[in-house]
Amino acid sequence: MISIADFKYSLPDRLIAHEPLANRAGSRLMLVSRASGEIAHTHFSALTDVLTKNDILVINQTKVFPARLFGVKRGGDPTDILLVKPLGDNRWEALGRNLKIGSIIDFNQHTFA
Repeated sequence: MISIADFKYSLPDRLIAHEPLANRAGSRLMLVSRASGEIAHTHFSALTDVLTKNDILVINQTKVFPARLFGVKRGGDPTDILLVKPLGDNRWEALGRNLKIGSIIDFNQHTFA
């Protein structure tokens, strides 16, 4: 069974692109060998050099909706909620950690990121 913890990892802020490169071909590209697990780094411009006829290329055209709310759970523990998708009527699909049904979060003292 897959757990959300399987997808949790630390990514330093310096490695997150905050704006697209002027020359997108210069974007970094990580290659992972399924056979050996070896990881290599190159640039997107080299994509045609590394793909073979047996490879599958998946294109992800999703856009990031940067709406993270920082708050404090009743009891004083800090938490954050990521708004994922509007559902209408002022309701949102959201992701949060270490929350239980009925948790109360105070967002009044905190800002949006």
